[in-house]
Amino acid sequence: MRELTGEDLNYLALFEKVTRVFPQDYFLAGDALAFLVEKDKLGSAIGKNGSHIHRLQSLLRKRVFVVADTPDASDMARNFFSNVRIVDVKITGSTLTVYVDEQDRGFAIGKNGERIKLAKELFRKKFDLHVEIRTRRSLSPES
Repeated sequence: MRELTGEDLNYLALFEKVTRVFPQDYFLAGDALAFLVEKDKLGSAIGKNGSHIHRLQSLLRKRVFVVADTPDASDMARNFFSNVRIVDVKITGSTLTVYVDEQDRGFAIGKNGERIKLAKELFRKKFDLHVEIRTRRSLSPES
């Protein structure tokens, strides 16, 4: 368990104040924050139409991601990249490889690489895994 600093407590308190959900943990990488919450509280934390996320982003001036906490790295990868079409997730040794549809590569990486940096930080600290994003064509053609 890490020792919490004043900055850590400020982020956790603000998240709880806005969402009424206390996060399990949070991760910071550059201009992006990821908050881990219990799976059954994910909807409450996000808010209707993402209202809590938008408010937090405005207050913090950072990109905010809310992820369901799970002990399984593959499940968490799918949660973290929930708006990206994932073709496959594989864990080989100490590397977690997320295969995404080639059209969604930009979403997976994020603006200025912030999303992939945040994923690398989260999975390194929580699971001791290195994250890679690879592209593959979707298995099913789009109409």
